[in-house]
Amino acid sequence: MDKATKHFIDNISDLSSEEKYDYFILTSVDHEQVWGIVVGEDNWVSYTDDGDSIFPIYPDADLAKAFMLSEHKEMKATPQVMSLQSFITYCIPDMIEEKIYFGVIANDKEYKAVTGYELLADLKSEIEFVES
Repeated sequence: MDKATKHFIDNISDLSSEEKYDYFILTSVDHEQVWGIVVGEDNWVSYTDDGDSIFPIYPDADLAKAFMLSEHKEMKATPQVMSLQSFITYCIPDMIEEKIYFGVIANDKEYKAVTGYELLADLKSEIEFVES
């Protein structure tokens, strides 16, 4: 990891869970993509925390690599990108149906868990703001 990337990761680490969430919304809409974690070619990673199923998501590959849970690193998991449109159209509805929360910029210490409804509303609000 180069010095600039390490500095960026350190700055994001210092943010509160709420600030990380806001950063995720802004960056994902701006870059029109969302990153998840996969093992192998297309086995998306989720995990259970206090009885809730969590699907970890990140705004870019560097954050996904740096913040993925240690158990996922041990599984040789890697970041995988999806377009924001696919995420909104397919992933969020699937997670809502399965009652799976999204762990935004999830790491071993903390993350903000949100429902698909909340995430979808915030993404659509930001998209509308950007397009206006």
